[in-house]
Amino acid sequence: MHDDNTEFKHLSELIEKRNELQNEINSILARMTMKQEERVSKLAESISASHKRK
Repeated sequence: MHDDNTEFKHLSELIEKRNELQNEINSILARMTMKQEERVSKLAESISASHKRK
């Protein structure tokens, strides 16, 4: 069985890796959200322009 220090060190390393992954996930989700917002904005402009032409 591992001693407490080894377990604690391992836990700390895993938490650090998890935090790095979470940051990466958050970054990707933020980029995806921005792209979606751009698409929605373009769609709204397109709809607005087509209504003005009618």
